[in-house]
Amino acid sequence: MKWMLSCRETSMRLVRQEAEPLPWWSRVQVRMHLLACRGCQRFAGQMRLMSRASSAWRRYSERDDAP
Repeated sequence: MKWMLSCRETSMRLVRQEAEPLPWWSRVQVRMHLLACRGCQRFAGQMRLMSRASSAWRRYSERDDAP
């Protein structure tokens, strides 16, 4: 079993994590990679930003403003 993931593997797991929880070992591998890789740290931040933005948009669009 590998300790360190490549950037490609890490980004794929970060995207997959949005749809389903990762197994504990995958979460550990992603965290280890993020400690060492600034590019993937930025990508993870962008994923969080997009997730929050889409969540806010869903709340906004589901709001019933009709009188």
